[in-house]
Amino acid sequence: MRKLVTGGVGAALLFALAGPGMTAAPLAESSTHAHAAARIVPYEIAYDISLRRAEERSGLLMAPGRLTSRLEGGPCEGWSSTSRMTVRFVFRREAVRETESRVASWESDDGNRFYSRIERYLNGLPVETVRVKASREKDGRPYRLEMTEPQRRTAQLPPQTLFPTAALKKLLAAAHRGDRQLTLLLYEGDEEAAPQHVVALIGRKRSPIAPAKDAGEDAVGTHDRMRERDGGDLPRLRQMAYWPVSLAYYGVTVRRDGSKASDREEEAARFGLPEYEVHFRLYENGVTGDALLIYPDYVLEAKATKLRLLEPATCK
Repeated sequence: MRKLVTGGVGAALLFALAGPGMTAAPLAESSTHAHAAARIVPYEIAYDISLRRAEERSGLLMAPGRLTSRLEGGPCEGWSSTSRMTVRFVFRREAVRETESRVASWESDDGNRFYSRIERYLNGLPVETVRVKASREKDGRPYRLEMTEPQRRTAQLPPQTLFPTAALKKLLAAAHRGDRQLTLLLYEGDEEAAPQHVVALIGRKRSPIAPAKDAGEDAVGTHDRMRERDGGDLPRLRQMAYWPVSLAYYGVTVRRDGSKASDREEEAARFGLPEYEVHFRLYENGVTGDALLIYPDYVLEAKATKLRLLEPATCK
C-alpha cells in the first residue's frame, strides 16, 4: 500500500494548510516595501477534504476528511499554530484506514526558536509522537535541534533553515516583490530531524473574486453564497487579491514505520521528482485558500468552508 497522509500537510498543508510557512533566505534580504507588505494575520480556518482523483492501481475509492488550523500571536510574543487533519481512506479491496494528525508549534518572530509536537493516529490508535525544539543564539548560525520523542537525539539544522511562520512571511514577501520562484529549506518538526527542499512557483497576482450577483444566479452560484453566509470571514477573504502558488516537496522517502518505499517513491528519488505537491491560493494577508494535495497515486482537494480572522496580539 502506498504512503497515506498522516502528517500535517506539509500534512503536507501544506505549510500552507496545516500550519503556516516556508523559504530559504534571511527575511532581512527582503526590500522594505515587500517586508512591510508581507504582514500575516492571526486566523482560524476549516477545510473539507475529498478525493479529487486516484490511480487505478491504488484501489482508493473515497477519502473524505477535515482539516482545521489556527494561527495566533504576533511579533512580540511569537506565533502559535495548531492544526488537526483527519482523512478516511476507503479502498476497493483493503480495510478502511482512518488517519489523523495533530500538530502544535510555537515560533519566535525572528525565527531563532521553534517548538513542535506532532501526534499521528491510525484507526483511532496512536502510532507516533514527535516532539522537538530548535534554537540558535543569533542569525546566521546553525540550529541545535533537540528531539525528546519518539527517541532522544540531537542534530544540527543548516543556518538557512526556515520554520513555518518565517517561511510564510518570506513567501508572501516574495509574492509582493513579483518573484516567480523560490528554493526553500523548510523544517516542520518531523522525526527525520532534517529540513526538506521545497521549490515554490508563484503565479501572477490575481484580482479579487467578483461577488455573485443577486439577479439571474444559477443554482451553483446560489449554493456558493449560502455556504459563504455560514463561512464567517470567507466572503471578506475572497474580496482580496491572491497569488496561485505551487509547492513541490523534495526530501527523504524512507517510510516512517521503517518499511520499504514504494517503486514510485524510489523512482521519484532517482529522477529528482517531488514526493508530493501542494497547489493553493495565497491571499494578501497570508491566509491559504482552496488547495490541491498531489501525491504519486492520488490527489486530495481541500475546500475552505469557514474562516475567522483574529485580533493580532499587542506588544506590552
